[in-house]
Amino acid sequence: MTENEDVDDESVGDDVDMDSDDEGSDGQVNGDEEHDENGEQSSEGDDTEEDLAQEIEEKENDADQDMCDDPFTKHLQYDLGDDLVVSLSNTPPTCEQFTKTWPVLGNLTITIPKPLETMSKKVKPKVSILEEKTYAPVGTQPHVFNKVGFNELYIKSQIHGNIVSANKANLIKRDLELTEVFTPLQKELFAVINNYQDVYYPERSFTNADEIRYIYCLHAVNHMLKTRTKILHHNAKLSKKSDVSDEYRDQGLVRPKVIIMVPFKDAAYRVVKTIMDILVPKEAGQVVNKNRFEEDFTGGELLMPRKNP
Repeated sequence: MTENEDVDDESVGDDVDMDSDDEGSDGQVNGDEEHDENGEQSSEGDDTEEDLAQEIEEKENDADQDMCDDPFTKHLQYDLGDDLVVSLSNTPPTCEQFTKTWPVLGNLTITIPKPLETMSKKVKPKVSILEEKTYAPVGTQPHVFNKVGFNELYIKSQIHGNIVSANKANLIKRDLELTEVFTPLQKELFAVINNYQDVYYPERSFTNADEIRYIYCLHAVNHMLKTRTKILHHNAKLSKKSDVSDEYRDQGLVRPKVIIMVPFKDAAYRVVKTIMDILVPKEAGQVVNKNRFEEDFTGGELLMPRKNP
């Protein structure tokens, strides 16, 4: 979510040496010309640095704009508005319901909280005289995507090369080309999950279990990488500023970024294995305490007797 240019600082000494035999006013004039030319070059260097700084700032603004469109930013960066808090505090909460029919998931019931019209939309509340408060946007309905674009789905570039290889078994099972990236079920589930909306899917089976596991593991890894990038970005800004904004106070007590609850050790092993395939392929690096984890979560299981002793 940096380009350097070399500034040409060539000397103008050749012009001065041509009249080096002259003394007095000629030497002084040449010196003035040298001083002026050097001054002009220094000014040009300053202009170049200003242009570079402006270019870097524009690129950062473009990156910030892309981040603003990311569902991750919309979900985590802003506080809920007062009108939305009131609607959620009601019993039952004030919501809008929509129904859709998707090819694989079938009939969907979508519930989105609806903010109450407690204040004029033309007036934005202000924290101070000079600062306008921006609140989290209202949720939107998810849409199915036909073509998988990593940038359009805001998937971190660090894992672009691992997504297909980690999902290869699921694609082969469905007789799909690797260029499809996701199975039809995965596309529809990711359209909801990647929008940071809760989803209840009661049709999990032994046939589609691996597909579902892969999708929520991909979302978890993508979320963790974005969180890490945000913290590093804040660290860089804090190192240049003396005052600390509330936005940068994300370095408190250690807390988990994602919690995945599964019923059995084998399920936990499969989840961690999927995360490793997405994040760190075998040829890319090592995982700390991987052997210990495999020893604790695989093998050595007690076999229940077929008959009571």
